[in-house]
Parts: sequence; C-alpha cells; structure tokens
Amino acid sequence: MGVIFYGSSANLNLQMAYERAVQCMDSNNIQHVKANTHPDFMLVRKSPHESQISIDFARQIKEFSYKQSILSKNKVVILHNMEDFSIAAMNSLLKVLEEPPANVKFILTTRHLLNILPTVRSRCLKIKVTKPHKDCYDVKEFIRHNIDNIK
Repeated sequence: MGVIFYGSSANLNLQMAYERAVQCMDSNNIQHVKANTHPDFMLVRKSPHESQISIDFARQIKEFSYKQSILSKNKVVILHNMEDFSIAAMNSLLKVLEEPPANVKFILTTRHLLNILPTVRSRCLKIKVTKPHKDCYDVKEFIRHNIDNIK
C-alpha cells in the first residue's frame, strides 16, 4: 500500500516523502537517496518543459518497480505532485499501487487529494502534512511527529 502526503506546501510534502524514503531504505545510503543517485530510489516529478507526466513515464515507473533491488532491501518510488500526472498515467499505475512488489514502497505527494483520481486515493494511506506551529523550531522533530503513524 502506498502513502500519500497531502496538504501544506509542495516542498514540505516532498521533504516528508524523502524522510519516509530514508526510513524505508538502508540508513548508510541517505546521501545517495537525497541526491537522487541511489539505484533503488526513483523520484518522479514533472520537468519544467512538460505539461504532464505521460503514460510512457508511468510504464518506466512500473518497469523500475519490478526489477530486483541492487543495494537496499527496499526500493522506493516518490511520485511528486500527482496532479501533474495525466489521467492515463494515473490509471496505468493502479495495479502496481494496489499490489506492489513486496520490496517496493510508493510515496505520493499532492497539495490537494481531490487532484488525484479516487481509484488512486483508495489504494493509499493518506497523511495530512501541516506546517509547523510558530513555536516549533526543531524541523526533524516535526517531521518525526508527522510520520510516526506510518507503519
């Protein structure tokens, strides 16, 4: 089952997604995950010259998820700003989101849940991300607090 971080700002949602990805993967590879150079990690986001993420890219995501991991026990795919995915791309991902390979974790982000197809939302655990209170100075503690309820 995938996880959707929603609400707040796109940047904070992505930060939460990265923290969750690092939890799922080996801690000795944190630098490679954050640099997007880890072979068992994929960050999917729309490039500035694209209008949407296409079904062809969704096929690449599925292909990546079914390959064996190289360095980590788990593979992680972050699908950032799901509202940037075409409807065809979202529909193409339904099966792998519903029944992901045992070692693959999908983390989705969006600013608004209603921007994602209901069929995609129904296959994921939804976690609302809120901005830290003005008295909250420890960002790592804030992130841990928001992620504690994830299995």
